[in-house]
Amino acid sequence: MSAWRRKALEALPEYRTELTSRWGFSVYSLFIEVLLPMVREAHDAGNDDLLGRLYGYAAWCHEQPGKEPSNAVGVAFYEHLFDGGDRRALDWLAPQTVRDVWGLYELMLPPDELCDLRRRAVARGIEGLPPLPPAPPKAGPAKPSVPHRSGP
Repeated sequence: MSAWRRKALEALPEYRTELTSRWGFSVYSLFIEVLLPMVREAHDAGNDDLLGRLYGYAAWCHEQPGKEPSNAVGVAFYEHLFDGGDRRALDWLAPQTVRDVWGLYELMLPPDELCDLRRRAVARGIEGLPPLPPAPPKAGPAKPSVPHRSGP
């Protein structure tokens, strides 16, 4: 049994069926299909015990050497935590994790949502985030067109 699956079973023993019932179930599938919806439900229910275990497992994956499961937790979990404007996850992430995956947020979030997330992260005391890209210039009032005159 893979280390990521064994660790998931340790952290979430009550979800053994979900974690072991599918043949070929990858760590990517685990995050995007099971844990991401589970973390949203746990936030809605205020289940801090489950949230601690879910985010703890994600942190463990993030710290692992090699591509799997650290890449999986980045692209199938962390990068989607703030989809739809939900910011509750920020309070559960270690500052270093936020810094490590910030580039994913820059790629995935619209500029206004990225700005809001950065403002909240800084308010939480997370330092060392890259500056936001400059805002595009705002379009000014349209200049009236001047008809072109030819000849005298």
